[in-house]
Parts: sequence; structure tokens; C-alpha cells
Amino acid sequence: MSVFDDAFAAARTAAMDYMGTTVTYTPKGGSASEITAIPDLLDTDRDEDEHGSADVQSINIDISLADVASPATGDTVAIDGVDYTVAAVRDKAAGMATLECRRVDRVQHARSGWRADL
Repeated sequence: MSVFDDAFAAARTAAMDYMGTTVTYTPKGGSASEITAIPDLLDTDRDEDEHGSADVQSINIDISLADVASPATGDTVAIDGVDYTVAAVRDKAAGMATLECRRVDRVQHARSGWRADL
């Protein structure tokens, strides 16, 4: 490793120690494990379709590839007891990956002439 690689690895470790939180990562069809991740701010949007509306919560989290070597779409991340599904893996470089995670809650389910709040 070069001096730069050593310095970057030390900075990445320090960032995870300072800003990281423990989350549970479960690969699709695999076993859960606790890892350290840096979550971004949670964003909530309302989606409307012919069946009603749903709240879509999204959050990006940064993880170390030393903890999860091959993150993939469809995997699950639990943050503070809330499960999110990995929708995309991006920025997979320098020993880190950014995961775009989503959670969908159906708020209302409707059909013609009826409305039921779930």
C-alpha cells in the first residue's frame, strides 16, 4: 500500500468510528450480521397511483466493503429497528460503498367507490 492508501484507510476508519452507527445487514437469502454504517438523512415522499397512496422512505448509507464484500440490490438493512431494502449500490470505491435504501408503507388503499385507511 502507498502512503496515500494508508492515510485514506486511517481516515475511513476514523470517520466510521466517529459518525458510524450499528446496523443489521442481511444479504438476500443470507444471514444477518451487525456492521457499522454512516446513514444520511431520511427522506419521505408520497407516491400516488390508481390503488391509493404510499409513503416511500429513502436513505443512503455508507458502508465499508471490509464488512460487506458484495452488497447487492434486494439485500436488507435494519436501522434502529426499521427495515430498508437496498434499491441500488453506487460509488463502490476506495473500500466504501453507498447504498440507496427504500422502505414503502402503503397509507391508503382504494378502489372505485371505496376507501380504506390501512
